[in-house]
Amino acid sequence: MKGDTVAADSLQKQLDDVRRKWLYTKKVIVDTTKSPVLAHECIIGMEVIMDLLPDGETYETTLDSAYVSASERFIASSFFQDFYTSYLRKKGSQTRIIQINNIHEAPFALPDRTDQIISYKDLEGKYLLIDFWASWCKPCRVEHPHLRKAYERYGGTSFEIVSISIDKPASRSKWLKAIEDDQVGEWIHLLNVETPEENVIPKYNFSSIPYNILVAPDGKVLATRLRGTKLLEVLDGYLK
Repeated sequence: MKGDTVAADSLQKQLDDVRRKWLYTKKVIVDTTKSPVLAHECIIGMEVIMDLLPDGETYETTLDSAYVSASERFIASSFFQDFYTSYLRKKGSQTRIIQINNIHEAPFALPDRTDQIISYKDLEGKYLLIDFWASWCKPCRVEHPHLRKAYERYGGTSFEIVSISIDKPASRSKWLKAIEDDQVGEWIHLLNVETPEENVIPKYNFSSIPYNILVAPDGKVLATRLRGTKLLEVLDGYLK
């Protein structure tokens, strides 16, 4: 019995040591390194260790934080952004729900740039393009000129764009700066809230960004993933 206790204590000390090193890797290396390659390798190692720890699932929030911290720092690294997008895709597939056919099945209610809550009910009766993006997402920001053209052509009483950012609250200033820098402040911008009731990532069944949904005045989902010139082509069919 005594031998079993000693063995258990030894194992517990080893696990505690692994946990300390795991957190050290996140705080001292991933959160500070200037190398996207090193951050990539460390995060992969962190995921492997999480799978081995008996309480690994309790570290998921910290792993998310590691990904976000690095993705914001390496916004110009397509290598790391592709890595992060793959993580979002994998994470999204684990929480996937049935594809919605009508926005009434999953209405949104999120804060805008002034912290006023804007909901789908405030915009009913219009064609809506609900665009999901983030300030650190280079492919998302490449789409902004196409959104500007769409808004210049159709923005008004019958059509509205609602851009929902999945930036973290701590990155609010970067979100606002990206809106200003990309000159896309003419339409509605909302910030995702990561609570079970409000989080848009599982609610709208997308696993990577950029992603958008075109909604009819009655709430019916007409199309998704309208990127590049395809956006105006589809809008022309409904609004011209």
